[in-house]
Amino acid sequence: MNGNRAVWLRPATDPTTGLMTLVILGRADNGTPLVIFAGRADRDIEVSSAAYLNADQAPEFQKWEATCND
Repeated sequence: MNGNRAVWLRPATDPTTGLMTLVILGRADNGTPLVIFAGRADRDIEVSSAAYLNADQAPEFQKWEATCND
């Protein structure tokens, strides 16, 4: 992702393991909405997974995008 596109950073915790994850929602260069899951690895950030937004995530992200500059 590049340019001035806004990204939505959300913390999340796995209810089973208790591991904390950073959820990053944004758009690829071609405009495709993506979700990226990352976590801390010492002083680095390690990406563990990336995927297209699912049917539940897409409307929530689009609503956030519409108001993120308020």
